[in-house]
Amino acid sequence: MLLSIFSTVCLPIVLTAGAGWSLDRLFRLDLRTLVKLNIQLLIPAFLFVRLVSSELQFSAGIQIAGFTLAMIAALAIAGWLFSRLFGLPPAQRKSFQLATAFYNCGNFGIPVMMLAFPGTGPVIQAFVLMTMNLTTFTAGVLLAHGESGNAATPKWRTVLSQPSLSAIAAALLVKSLGLAAAVQSVVAIWKPLSFFADGLVPIALLTLGVQLSHAPALPLRGPLLAAVLTKLCMAPALAALLVALFSVPAETAAILIVGTAAPTAVNTALLVHEYGDGDSSFVSAAVFYSTVLSAATVAVVLSLLR
Repeated sequence: MLLSIFSTVCLPIVLTAGAGWSLDRLFRLDLRTLVKLNIQLLIPAFLFVRLVSSELQFSAGIQIAGFTLAMIAALAIAGWLFSRLFGLPPAQRKSFQLATAFYNCGNFGIPVMMLAFPGTGPVIQAFVLMTMNLTTFTAGVLLAHGESGNAATPKWRTVLSQPSLSAIAAALLVKSLGLAAAVQSVVAIWKPLSFFADGLVPIALLTLGVQLSHAPALPLRGPLLAAVLTKLCMAPALAALLVALFSVPAETAAILIVGTAAPTAVNTALLVHEYGDGDSSFVSAAVFYSTVLSAATVAVVLSLLR
């Protein structure tokens, strides 16, 4: 079963990301452009389309969002404690927290859900991604921004300028006004949005491969090893406890636990590089190692849950 899960769920993701890694090695692709394409267009379109078209009950969405927030908080606290135990300086302490608290529920988590749970997985993951984006582009930006971050751009303006927040607000407004069917009937608007949403998975995985190609080759030991193990091993264990506290249905619980086994979010490295005074090399290395190792850990978590 483990081999079957790896070959049908994890291997397609590894190969697609590997194509991005290979293309970057051959042609040195522009990572910043690819990241902006994801953040400025594909992720907002995916969030808007999935939330507007979702049949998930509002109460279930609130439950999923509450679980995701609790998961981020638990991992952030664990990251803070471990960083203090290692006696890291403030810059690396922020990077350690970012590397452990925010997981890649977008360009890694969505493909996993589409392959492992093709029915309800992507819908539930859309609410996880919505919550993760709200938290990443608010609390994450504030944490990464630091005291000596991009002084030309105030923290509040950096947060409010994130397009994912606008997409989420627009989708929730459409749903609350009962206009979901009307919006979907406007083909000239809905079709392009659907194209962009469908394009997220392949482009995001290619971007992930390019990101991994750019990651520095730091040795996997000490604080970096602790951050990776916290993300890949401790996170699913914490999730198993939290789903019991939130009393979610069995299938939803399995989807949420698998989602937490995802590697460190690529966006954290971008935030530190773009806005912060943290150690961007540390976060990039955490993204690299956790992504490479997550193919095995996700397969193990899936086999245990099944």
